Amino acid sequence: MAVKQFLGEWKHEKSEGMDDFLKAMNVGFVKRNLAKSTSPTFIFEADGEKVKFTRQSVVMTQISMVEFGVERIEKNPIDGKDVRVTDTLDGDVWNTV
Repeated sequence: MAVKQFLGEWKHEKSEGMDDFLKAMNVGFVKRNLAKSTSPTFIFEADGEKVKFTRQSVVMTQISMVEFGVERIEKNPIDGKDVRVTDTLDGDVWNTV
């Protein structure tokens, strides 16, 4: 699996343009400020052909099982709505759309 460089534990350091992005998603003031104030930890673990992706913060923990090229349904952590997500690996670049 070509994701070895992602495996391990990573600490979020900063976000740029987050407020504008969340406003464009019609996220209210309180939720926007909560989202901007968190500094989650991201944990990536190999699980066969899939990657277990855990996001941990003081607000919540969310676990996803990622299989590249396969669409899945995720809960948007900001508004709780279901979103369709597909991850791809292009060389050493991980894309999520």
